[in-house]
Amino acid sequence: MLQTIKKWFKSLFSKLALTKSLFSKPALTKSLPYVKLGDKDGNVVIRTQAQLDKRTHFKPGETYRLGEAIVTVHANKASMLAAIAATEAKRIEKEKRLRERAIDIMLMKPEELLQFQLDEWLAKRKVTESKITDILGKFNNRMFKKIKPPINKEERPPSGNIDTRKADLKLKFSEIVNKIEEKNKA
Repeated sequence: MLQTIKKWFKSLFSKLALTKSLFSKPALTKSLPYVKLGDKDGNVVIRTQAQLDKRTHFKPGETYRLGEAIVTVHANKASMLAAIAATEAKRIEKEKRLRERAIDIMLMKPEELLQFQLDEWLAKRKVTESKITDILGKFNNRMFKKIKPPINKEERPPSGNIDTRKADLKLKFSEIVNKIEEKNKA
């Protein structure tokens, strides 16, 4: 009995190791440093990754981690400035799209807003269901036909009496409008 349990856990862990690649980020490519951890370079003993990165001759186009950021090496200042400008343009475009979407949502009627919330909840549920089936495979698809809604109250679909939902939505909408008006006055 104990042997079968060990085999079962071993097969489970091997399956989890295969699915680990779904959640991990791709490895960053970079040149190798000319020293190793524990080596001495001049008067300095190499003990950290930052010291290794400092002693690596990176080529243009390679990326490496610098603290929390990922840094890409450019051949010259012009290509670096072009990359920064492209990133900034993408950010501005994304903010513009989000602002337009927020305005559309704020101008919805309460019934439209309820329908919008329901559609958003169904879309999130569909994404969660597809992630689960990707991890566990199609053979367990019957098991996940009826996924229970999440416990978090914000992620649940609207529930209760229609009149109370309308009243709640009107109250939330008026709060949002008041906040916007206060920001516009300031």
